[in-house]
Amino acid sequence: MLHRLLLQSLGCACVEVTNGAAALAAAAAESFDLVVLDLTLPDLDGYEVCRALRARADNPHMKIVIVSGRGDVNALAEALPRGADDYVPKPFESRQLAAKVEHALRLKEAQDRAAHLADQLLGANRQLQESLRVRVADVRQAHNALLFTVAKMAESRDV
Repeated sequence: MLHRLLLQSLGCACVEVTNGAAALAAAAAESFDLVVLDLTLPDLDGYEVCRALRARADNPHMKIVIVSGRGDVNALAEALPRGADDYVPKPFESRQLAAKVEHALRLKEAQDRAAHLADQLLGANRQLQESLRVRVADVRQAHNALLFTVAKMAESRDV
């Protein structure tokens, strides 16, 4: 509840679910920019949910911020290899979560822009390759016509 109010105050549209299965179902139904995931879920291990979310190919730049009360000092080192983008230990200050969420969203936006530009570059490259293919064909045709003309000229001199 507190997370949702904080995120909404940042201008985020929020969907709140109460377990891992519902989180995975929501992510399958809608493309989220960011998931704030608590590791303590009633039905699934939070890291399993994190891995399943990260494995989705349809939203590769989605950010996952884990929020957990597990007091391990290595929690961030545990969370990152399991697919999380960041970790916020409970209890946390609202400003800390807000800063991490804003940073994650800025990073996602930059990654989305870079992917869009890469797609545009690939499209331009395909167009250039096609243009080059057509020009090579034109040059070959002109070369063949020139050879034919030179052969005809040589033939006419022999007569």
